[in-house]
Amino acid sequence: MDDQLANIAWKKIRRHPDKHFEITTAISGLPRLQITRVPVPVGEVLSLAIETGLTAYDASYLWLACSRDLELVTLDDRLARINQARRERHVQPRLATSRSPASDRSWRWSSPTTW
Repeated sequence: MDDQLANIAWKKIRRHPDKHFEITTAISGLPRLQITRVPVPVGEVLSLAIETGLTAYDASYLWLACSRDLELVTLDDRLARINQARRERHVQPRLATSRSPASDRSWRWSSPTTW
């Protein structure tokens, strides 16, 4: 996640050099945030990326939102549309077990057959 945040900051600085100080200041404050990092299963994210046409980065966010039944907040229009279609169809992740990811690492996402 840190590399993704650094890349976002780099892109923002390239587009808005006048905001270099603000952006680097914001990035330097990230360690103080209480961000929980959640590993995602690479194979399942790759399958979701292939199925939806999303990048692996975007598919990982979609996978995480689906797996935890969370609302996905994004400024990416395409990712938002795919997520919205999932919500409108009430497609929920099918779990291999009924346990939560926090309590058991064998918990897995099975991607829906239609998006």
